[in-house]
Amino acid sequence: MKEKRIIPNLFIVGSQKAGTSSLRDWLNQHPDVWFLMKLEPNLFADDVEGCEDYTDMEWYLSLFPKDAKERYVGEKSARYLYSRESARRIKEFNPKAKILIILREPAEMIFSSFRHLRRSGLEPVNNFEEALGLEKERKEKLGTKFLRNFFYRESADYYSQVKRYIEQFGKKNVKVVLLEDAEKDSQKVYDEICGFLKIEKFKPDFKILNVTDKAPKNAFYSRVFYILNNLPRPLKELIKNITTHKMRTLVKGGGMKDTEKNPEMDDKIRKELNSFYIGDAKKLKKLIGKDLSVWYKK
Repeated sequence: MKEKRIIPNLFIVGSQKAGTSSLRDWLNQHPDVWFLMKLEPNLFADDVEGCEDYTDMEWYLSLFPKDAKERYVGEKSARYLYSRESARRIKEFNPKAKILIILREPAEMIFSSFRHLRRSGLEPVNNFEEALGLEKERKEKLGTKFLRNFFYRESADYYSQVKRYIEQFGKKNVKVVLLEDAEKDSQKVYDEICGFLKIEKFKPDFKILNVTDKAPKNAFYSRVFYILNNLPRPLKELIKNITTHKMRTLVKGGGMKDTEKNPEMDDKIRKELNSFYIGDAKKLKKLIGKDLSVWYKK
């Protein structure tokens, strides 16, 4: 007889670089919620670059407690929103799951993603405008069946991404919040989520996670980070087992340098991106019933 496992019933699915780690931490503090911390399993997003090795269901289920007193057991994988397959696959896995989505101004999300890929050695181009200009060429060269991290504009097609989840789970099981609202009044947004989940209101420690201003020192370190990040999961696990956390931290730290803190996006690029997404934003506003004008007031 197979050992009984807890099936997660709460998923933070994205968007990437929109505060998903902080949201997970805030909810994990609630007495009725248990979240898998630090690791993003990405099991249901194997059509996205970097997630294709995460296909082992036994491994996935082993990440969760064998029993839990909490009403909700959840996980966070920010690439689930970008994935074209995750909504369907999560629904097949647990049709009664609740879905949380947090969105950020598309231009800022893309810019933050670019900086993250630069830090990880996954984006060889150090100029944001140039990287955006390469997207069409990259798609022609690599194809679009497999979603790449540096398909920047496509990663912020929020309307189609959110629509997939609403079509699968229904509006009553999908909660969409804006990062800008959470930054303005964290407790109000938290209370709304508690209402959505039908759990008691709670006041967590609203600390912010994943804020960094580091980048690879040079092309050599950038390449090393790229290779390490793209190893198959078994090799990553092997390296993890034969090294200590301190060793890995020293290697990574030695290859990083301080960068300008919170660099600003060029106004011309912001205006171009805002113009690109205005149609998508209008459809999204109608779909989720939220005022998105905060994204276009800068």
